[in-house]
Amino acid sequence: MTFSPEWNTAYENGQRRSWKMSADLNYLLDTFIGPLIGQRILEFGCGVGNNSDVITGSGGIYFGIDGSQSAIDEAKFHHLGEFACCDFTISQPFGDEFDVVIDRAAIAHNDTAGIKRAINLIWR
Repeated sequence: MTFSPEWNTAYENGQRRSWKMSADLNYLLDTFIGPLIGQRILEFGCGVGNNSDVITGSGGIYFGIDGSQSAIDEAKFHHLGEFACCDFTISQPFGDEFDVVIDRAAIAHNDTAGIKRAINLIWR
């Protein structure tokens, strides 16, 4: 399974535009990762990039990927970090190693084969 075009339609219609990092993600980063200074952080399914400002503001180096070009365009316009549109079950364009990979359930929107491919990409 690849990116569903319904997500792109939702972004274009303004239905998926949260501009605040979730308190749960903020807690997990603070508790289990600690200071983000200099850490390379990749987010699968970044949407409009709502997590990037907190991460870059804390000294992290943010990379976000999403299947929606509409969401990526908005993320690039509003947020700091590197953003790319791609199917994260097949590839991720940033190539280097990462200290942290974030997924807030985007991977779960795929079939089993897609989930396995995404996890293998994260592991590599």
